[in-house]
Amino acid sequence: MNSHFKLTHETITINGHILHRIQALKDIPCHNVFKGDKGGFVESLHNLVDNAWVFDNAKVYDYAVLSGDSCIRDTAQAYGKATVKDYAQLRNNAHIFDSACISGRAVAKDNAQLYGHSHVYSNAIVNGKSEILDNAQLHGKVIAYDAVKISGNADISGASHIYDQAHIYGNAHIDGNVKVGENAHIYEDATACDNALIDGSSRVLGQSQLRGNCHITGNAILSGQSKAYGHCTIKDYARIYQQSVVYGHACVQ
Repeated sequence: MNSHFKLTHETITINGHILHRIQALKDIPCHNVFKGDKGGFVESLHNLVDNAWVFDNAKVYDYAVLSGDSCIRDTAQAYGKATVKDYAQLRNNAHIFDSACISGRAVAKDNAQLYGHSHVYSNAIVNGKSEILDNAQLHGKVIAYDAVKISGNADISGASHIYDQAHIYGNAHIDGNVKVGENAHIYEDATACDNALIDGSSRVLGQSQLRGNCHITGNAILSGQSKAYGHCTIKDYARIYQQSVVYGHACVQ
């Protein structure tokens, strides 16, 4: 196998796997790595292909593969059958495992965890203690931070921000410049797009749609096949359900 690195005799054991610190066999300009530089730890030559690199004390083992110009740094880990592709990066103490994939120019950092069959790509950023799992997808310029949990078949795109302890799951779809924060939940087949703001302990579920510059907050619930658009506000303990429509500058509380 023609490789750009070799395994040194410096080893560590993690979860029963013996990992070797790596050393560059040639210059790797995309990472500012020079021949002879030492990197992090891998289990075998199969863990890194193309120009992929492991820095610091980061670890790649099991059947995980880094390819393209991707890299992991600090104490980040890739294991299971995880894949890190293209220009993607893992930093700090981020973990990717199971069959999760991060690609494009996406970044996972801090204590983020990507697992299941989740996919983070394009220019998405996942940080804090966020968890991306199951078949969830984050792409575009999405930022997920603090301690959010995104699971199921959730699909989040555009330039949306998901933060605090928000939870997105089921078949929920988010696009545009949506902001979801605090303890808000979006789930089932709900959709939020444009510049919608969902926060507090609000819930958006069913086949409901939240569009425009609407704000749902407090303990409000939008469910059924209801729709909210325009510049409306739904707050406190308001319940919007069935096929109800809230629009314009209406305020429901």
